[in-house]
Amino acid sequence: MSIAAALRYARPMLVFDRGEQRFCYRVAAVIVDRGRVLIQLVEEGPDTSETPFYCLPGGRVEHGETALECIAREMREELEEEVQVERLLWLVENFFAHAGMTWHEIGLYFLVSLAEGSRFLASDGPHWGVEPEIGIKFPLEWYDVEKLEDVRLFPSFLRERLKSLPERMEHVVHRGE
Repeated sequence: MSIAAALRYARPMLVFDRGEQRFCYRVAAVIVDRGRVLIQLVEEGPDTSETPFYCLPGGRVEHGETALECIAREMREELEEEVQVERLLWLVENFFAHAGMTWHEIGLYFLVSLAEGSRFLASDGPHWGVEPEIGIKFPLEWYDVEKLEDVRLFPSFLRERLKSLPERMEHVVHRGE
């Protein structure tokens, strides 16, 4: 079973399928340090022939959970650390195809700070995150925000927008690859 399939059945997350269409409500953490951003490698999908890609760490919102509660929970689970949520950067309507489905994803992207002394700040890595519900570990890597153009980072608008974070929340409509 893929990570996505296992997660879909593990908790009452706000993900709905209609045939080959999927709606998803997701939160993500923008964690920056010294001109770098922490991104997560996604290697496993329903089709093992899929090319690995990167995304920002985060996850799906559970029914009855606020976005702020979700981002704090996801970071506690995946990074195994407490974080400080600074502010909302982007509200993203993301439309893309993945794993044989067309997706309509609502994503809230928060600027998040790690605590002083965080293992992620203490070294360049490699670092490992964990998906506790299914016991899978995944790599997290620091990337220079000025050198993301050749990185398979999704949604792709992040490759440019991470270079200069907005002072106020922005609404982004993204139609991806």
